Amino acid sequence: MTISAFEEDTKKQPPWYQKEGKERQFAVCPACDNPIQILGLVERLAHTDQPYGRHTNKPVPGFERFDPTVFDWCPYLAKNRSGTVSGKRSSSL
Repeated sequence: MTISAFEEDTKKQPPWYQKEGKERQFAVCPACDNPIQILGLVERLAHTDQPYGRHTNKPVPGFERFDPTVFDWCPYLAKNRSGTVSGKRSSSL
């Protein structure tokens, strides 16, 4: 993902862009639909040259969905190192 693509898709509008002291960028986890913060998109990080998403672990204004119970199976959480990949949540949730 490039910053120009993200800005074009989000139009730099809330809830994707939020100012909490400094400007932060948000998205939705493709596996669990919870909000994630995009790190390294605007300011490059010392440990990687690629932006990535980190789960917020708390509700984010403007995002209706926040369900901490899905953290147990979300394959994108660092704590989930079981080696198995779960699919996207079913529509019955």
